[in-house]
Amino acid sequence: MKSGVAIPIGHEERVYLPALTGVRALAALLVLTVHANQHFTNWLSDHALVHHGYLGVDLFFILSGFIIAHIYLQEMVPPRVKPLCVFLWHRFIRLFPVHAVVLLAVVAIVPAGFARSSSWNYHDLPWQFLMVHAWGTTDVLSWNAPTWSISAEWFAYLLFPMIAAGVLALPRHTALPLAMATLLIAALLFHIGHWHIGSAWFGLPALVRVGSEFLCGVLIFRAIRVDTVAMPPWLSDVLAFGGLLSFCVAACFAVSDFLLIGLLAVLIAGVSGPGVGVRTVFGCRPAVWLGAISYSVYVVHYPVIVFLHHSAWRFAGQLMSVSGPLRLAMFFISLVAVIGVGALLFRLVEYPARRRLRNLFGLSDGKRA
Repeated sequence: MKSGVAIPIGHEERVYLPALTGVRALAALLVLTVHANQHFTNWLSDHALVHHGYLGVDLFFILSGFIIAHIYLQEMVPPRVKPLCVFLWHRFIRLFPVHAVVLLAVVAIVPAGFARSSSWNYHDLPWQFLMVHAWGTTDVLSWNAPTWSISAEWFAYLLFPMIAAGVLALPRHTALPLAMATLLIAALLFHIGHWHIGSAWFGLPALVRVGSEFLCGVLIFRAIRVDTVAMPPWLSDVLAFGGLLSFCVAACFAVSDFLLIGLLAVLIAGVSGPGVGVRTVFGCRPAVWLGAISYSVYVVHYPVIVFLHHSAWRFAGQLMSVSGPLRLAMFFISLVAVIGVGALLFRLVEYPARRRLRNLFGLSDGKRA
């Protein structure tokens, strides 16, 4: 789940794709809504899109593979030390500063009694801090629970140089069939292992989940090469809105999560094109703004929701238990609060860290960053 800006500073020769940043708004809202609903209302749990909100993480994973390939694919081959170091450093400072700040804030808040401290395991803190807690080092969700996906994405980034070499060695016409095959193989592995996407947070299930979806995103980029091939605007809109509508309809039925993930991949392929509808919906300023701060929103959303939930029940427990309107109001208050805190975190931590630390290991191929 990589944050905000689709094309980093210093890669101006790449096509800027603001609509892809806007897709992050959709992914963030899917995850945010499902967690806010769990803590305040539970009224929306039967709604198909809310029930499948956990797939917002999978949308992030595919989108991350697509954008990382868009920015860095050519720089990884042939393998050279400097571009590799710059790539890993860029990815690290994208993920770590916000993750570390929020984790430290949670560690400070928990002993103050704003949450049940028994739900947090102090021996997991080193793995959490180092962003390796989804790699099999722990088997429980604790502290800032959704950051298992940050750990999983860091794993995908470490694999990307090898992925890039393999993908660029493929004939381009094979990339799209292989993207579909990647999801099919992952679905087969999940079936054999009796795993479920909605609870694949640790160890092999989590790594298969992120690896297959990240690779799928890279292969989709390889297939359509948005920086060199112009997709017809009509096809862009058909893929984007056809994929999104199909996702919404299919989510109402008992279909495989991997079918829904495949439809999200179609959405991403379409949004990468120049469709008029794509630019209007996903490229509008509110969507791009929310997409730009989506990483900060994602990292902070769970602690904010838990804090508000605990506070509401501490100070108005009896009223919360009988007042549906109050719980609904808290649901919407939590959405606004999360976006507000996320925007503040982006402005104070994420954006300054990227600007100040980005060039610490030099520039890639002499490009300004």
